[in-house]
Amino acid sequence: MNSFITNGVVGWNLGNLQAGSNYRGPATAFPNGVPNGFNVFNIGAGSISQQLVATVQPNTTYTVQVYVGARADFAFGGYVVSLRANSTTLASDNGTQVPSPGTFALATVNYYASASDPNVGQPLTIVLGGTGTGQANFDEVTLTATSGNTTGGS
Repeated sequence: MNSFITNGVVGWNLGNLQAGSNYRGPATAFPNGVPNGFNVFNIGAGSISQQLVATVQPNTTYTVQVYVGARADFAFGGYVVSLRANSTTLASDNGTQVPSPGTFALATVNYYASASDPNVGQPLTIVLGGTGTGQANFDEVTLTATSGNTTGGS
């Protein structure tokens, strides 16, 4: 692992990362700033993940939100955001948000764990990935858990 990649990325597994870094880009990359603080994590290829202490609980809705950015001075390559339980993908967003150059868009992934969900008790993992030939930038990753089904589905 290269030290420039891991610098400042605490708690994230960089095992599948082929090209990416945690950085404070030039003002020309995001003229209006970034959603939270100064640094973003960019991924050109591969993915990063974070296994949480939280486990899948019955009758609970999980919402992952992350800001996805497109630099003004570099091609946007697409992204994927996934919520997993062990190796099972529970829900994902495969690039539904396309931020304008120099801006961020909020990507959201929802999952409802029913009382009979086979993943109950399994640790949750958030995965962020780049899917194109350009670069996707990520900032302010959050996970919320709400009792009951708030997704509108069954």
